[in-house]
Amino acid sequence: MPRPELLLEFASRWAPYGGANEGEILVRFGMSRLRFIERLWQIIAESNCAQEEIRSLANAYPRHPRTNDP
Repeated sequence: MPRPELLLEFASRWAPYGGANEGEILVRFGMSRLRFIERLWQIIAESNCAQEEIRSLANAYPRHPRTNDP
């Protein structure tokens, strides 16, 4: 499992661009985007991230990603 600070740094770096795509996440961390987002929010809950950073991450990595279900 990647160190929490590495995952958070990676997510923050990609947040201004709408978040990292599935391929970037898979290559870097060996997990799906969905799993990455789940883990990211676990880390955020345990961190001391500033509200502005949390908002940026929430925009790029919504806690409950949209599905294509009708």
